[in-house]
Amino acid sequence: MIDTEATVREVVVPAVTRKVRLPIVTDQAKVETDTVPEQFGTVSKTVKVSDASVEWRSILCEVNTTPAKVREIKEALKKAGFNPGNTDGVVNQSTMTALNAYQRANNLPIDRNINLATVKSLGVSAK
Repeated sequence: MIDTEATVREVVVPAVTRKVRLPIVTDQAKVETDTVPEQFGTVSKTVKVSDASVEWRSILCEVNTTPAKVREIKEALKKAGFNPGNTDGVVNQSTMTALNAYQRANNLPIDRNINLATVKSLGVSAK
């Protein structure tokens, strides 16, 4: 038990100070430059063009891809205005380049095989 009431007293605490020495900068600002040799290189970047998909297409099979049939396709390409190279009955790079250009121009599926949609579009029978 407390017999006296609470009181408040004000006490003055003197400030504590001290001297600190700081250096004074008297020089003017300087700019230093350093030459870094340039470096060149190739930057490769992978960009997603579209989602992956699988599509089944009917193609001209090996049995039906005879030299006579290839000649017929090449002649039809030439007639359509696409140069497949020599009409020799052999499927080569120039044949496929002309075939893919024809497919692109006629909104047909483009692949590395001779598909039946293209053969029919050229007016050539599949057999």
